[in-house]
Amino acid sequence: MPQDLDRLRAVIGDAYRLEELVGTGGMASVFRAIDLRHDRMVAIKVLRPELASELGIDRFTAEVKLTASLQHPHILPLHDSGGQGDLLFYVMPFVEGARTLRSRLETEGPMRVDEAVDIAVVVGGALEYAHQRGVVHRDIKPENILLSNGVPLVADFGIARIAKVEGAHVTGTGVSLGTPAYMSPEQAVGDPGVDARTDIYALGAMLFEMLAGEPPFGGSSVGIFKKLFSEPAPPLSARRLDVPPELAAAVARALEKEKSQRFASAAEFVKSMRGTGERIVPVSATSVPELPSVAVLPLANVGNDPELDYFCDGMTDELISTLSRLRGVRVASRTSAFSFKGRGATVEEIGRVLNVSYVLEGSVRHAGTRVRINAQLIEVRTQHQKWADRFDRNLDDVFALQDELAVTIADALSIRLSTSAGEDVTGVRRGTQSLPAYELVLKGRYFWNQRALDKAMECFQQAVKLDANFAQAWAGLADGFSFLSYYGALPPQAAFDRGRSATERAVDADPTLPEAQYARGLFELLLGHDLELSGRALRHAVELGPRQGASHATLCQWFAFNADREASHRAAESALKLEPLSPLVAATVAWAAVLTGEPDRAERLAQRGLELAIDSLPCMWTIGGAHLERDNVAEALKWFGRAVERSGRLPYMVSLHGHAAARAGDEATARAALHEISSRLDGPRPGLAAWIHVGLGEIEPAIKLLLQALQEHDPHALTPLAMLRSGRVVLDDPRYSEALERAGLAEVHGRRMALLD
Repeated sequence: MPQDLDRLRAVIGDAYRLEELVGTGGMASVFRAIDLRHDRMVAIKVLRPELASELGIDRFTAEVKLTASLQHPHILPLHDSGGQGDLLFYVMPFVEGARTLRSRLETEGPMRVDEAVDIAVVVGGALEYAHQRGVVHRDIKPENILLSNGVPLVADFGIARIAKVEGAHVTGTGVSLGTPAYMSPEQAVGDPGVDARTDIYALGAMLFEMLAGEPPFGGSSVGIFKKLFSEPAPPLSARRLDVPPELAAAVARALEKEKSQRFASAAEFVKSMRGTGERIVPVSATSVPELPSVAVLPLANVGNDPELDYFCDGMTDELISTLSRLRGVRVASRTSAFSFKGRGATVEEIGRVLNVSYVLEGSVRHAGTRVRINAQLIEVRTQHQKWADRFDRNLDDVFALQDELAVTIADALSIRLSTSAGEDVTGVRRGTQSLPAYELVLKGRYFWNQRALDKAMECFQQAVKLDANFAQAWAGLADGFSFLSYYGALPPQAAFDRGRSATERAVDADPTLPEAQYARGLFELLLGHDLELSGRALRHAVELGPRQGASHATLCQWFAFNADREASHRAAESALKLEPLSPLVAATVAWAAVLTGEPDRAERLAQRGLELAIDSLPCMWTIGGAHLERDNVAEALKWFGRAVERSGRLPYMVSLHGHAAARAGDEATARAALHEISSRLDGPRPGLAAWIHVGLGEIEPAIKLLLQALQEHDPHALTPLAMLRSGRVVLDDPRYSEALERAGLAEVHGRRMALLD
C-alpha cells in the first residue's frame, strides 16, 4: 500500500475519487474509486514502489497498451493507466457483488464436476482469445477469477507480464512473479521462452483444486518447487472418485512437466473437457439466436432518487412484458436482465451471457412533475446504436410514454406489433386507467422483488381500493396470501379466506391475464387442495404467458406432486431455459425433484440456485429437504438451521429445523420449536406443529393436528405426502388416508405412495 495517499491523489488527478483500500497483494494495492468523468465505480491498482521503479513509466505504458487491447466478455478490461516515478497505476472495472473463486472454494469446498468444468471452459476460452493475440496471463489462480452472478471473469490480465518484461529484474526485489502452486516448471526457473502453455498448466492446476479441494502440490514455496521438479502430478482420480476418466486424463496432460507434452492450445484443453460427466451447459455457451432477440436492461435511476427506484424497475418490467408479447422476437426474462443491474457490464458480455442480438439500455431523470427517459437500442454484433431517443413527459403522461417507448422499440427491431394470437398491441397492457393505482402496483412489484412482502401487500391493497377491477393488483394479493400462509406468517384459515377472494377477483377482472391464472393455480396447489383446478389454471397460465418462467416452474411442481416425473422434467427444462439466472426458479424445480423422489437432482439444482444468490432461502431449505429424504439428518439440520437464521425465524423454517432436530435426537430443540409455533398470538399452525411431532415419533398428536390442518386448508397438511420417506409413518395410518380421501386426494395419495415402492 502506498504510504503517501496525498501523492497518489495528486497523481491520479481529478479524474478519480478514492473511496477505500479493498486489498493488497504481492504486486499491487487495490483501491475502490469513482471514475468522475463516467460516473462509475472502478478499481485502481497501484504497483508496489520497488516494482514500479524497476519498470519505469515508459515500459509500463507500452505493456499496458497491449493488455488493454483485450476485449473479451470474460476478461476484466483495463480502462486507464498512468503514474509518476515509482507510483504506477492502472484502472479496471469494480465488479459490485462479485467474489473470487478462492472465496468460493474456501467457504464451500470442492465443486461438483459440472460446476468446475463450466468455470474452466469459460476461463479457457478467455485464455485462448488472449493467446491468439500474443498475450500470456502468467498468473492464473483462484484469486484472479471473479464470479459475478456465477459468470467467471479473468482479472489481472497482464500484471505478471508487466512485472516480467525484458530488462525489469524485479526478482531481486522480493516480488513473487506468479504463484508457486499454479506455476509451470519453465516459469519457476525463469525460462524466457514462457508461452501459452504455462497458462494451460496453471488452468489444469486450478481445475485440479476445484475438484480435489487442494492444488496438485501443496506446502511451502520451497516444498512445492521441490515436488514440481522431482515428482509427477498426483492423479486426480485418486483424490476424487467421481471424476470421469477422460477429464482426469485431460487434467493430467495439462500438468505435464514438459510443455511439449501438454495441450498445444487452451482451445484444445477446453475441447477435451467438454462432454465429461453430467453438465449444465453454461449460459454463455448457448448458440447464437436465430430470431431477433433483445435484453431490456433495468433503467438507471439518475441521481439515485429512492422514490424513483420503483418507477425505473416498473417501467423496465412493463417494457419486458410488452415486447414479450410480440411475434418474431425473443426477450430475455426479467430475472436475467436484472442480474446485470449495477454491474457496468459491456454490451458484448450481456449479449453473450443472455444470448441476445440487441440490448436496450436507458436512464430516468426526475425533476418536479417532469420525467425524462433517455434510451438506446444497441446491436450486440456490431455494438452500433440502432436507435436512440429522448422522451420528456409529465408524470401524468406515463401511460402514453410507455406506449410510445414500446411501439418505437418494436419499430426499431422491425417487428410486427401483434401477439401470438393475432391481437394488435396498441401499447402496454396495464389493466387500469388509474395512474395512482398503477403506480401502487409498480411499487408493490418493486417491494415483492426485494422480498419485502408486507410492503408489497400494502401497496396491492391500496391499489384495489382505488380500482376494484385491477386484475394485476388482485393477483399480487392472491400470491401474497399463498406465500405468507406457506411460510407460516399468516394463520391458514385467514389466508385461505382472503386468498380465495383475491384469486376470484383477479380471474373475474381479467381471465386472460397470465398472472391471474397463475395466482389461481398456486392458491389451489397450496391452500385450496383442488389439484385438478390447480393444474388447469397453471396450464392456462403457461398458454397465456408462455415466456414466464415462474408459471412453468410451478407447473413443474404440480406434475411432481402428481407423481408424473417425466412431465415434471419437461416443465423444469422449460423453466430453466426461460429463467437461467433465477435462483427462485432453480429452487422451485429443485423442490419438485424432492417431490419426485430424486434428492440428488434436487440438491444439484438448488446448489445452482445458490451460485446465483448465496442467500436464497428456498434453495437452503430444498437442500435440507434433499438430505432429509436421504436420511442424512445431520446435514439437513445444518441447512435448515441456516434457513431459520436467514428467514428471521419464519414458522415454516422453524418447523423444518424442529423436525430434523427431533430426528437427530435433540429433543430439547424440537420441543422449543414446537412451543414457538404453537404459542403464536395470531393463531396456531397445525400443519407445522404436526411435522415436529412426526419427527419426535409422536403419531397421535401428529394425526390430530394434520386432520385439523386439512379442515383449515393449511398448506402443510400435505407435508407427509411431499416428504414421503420422512412422513411414511403418517401415510401408513388409515386415519390420515381416510381424511385425504374425504378431501378428494385419494388418487394423489395412491400415486405418491407408488413412488416409495
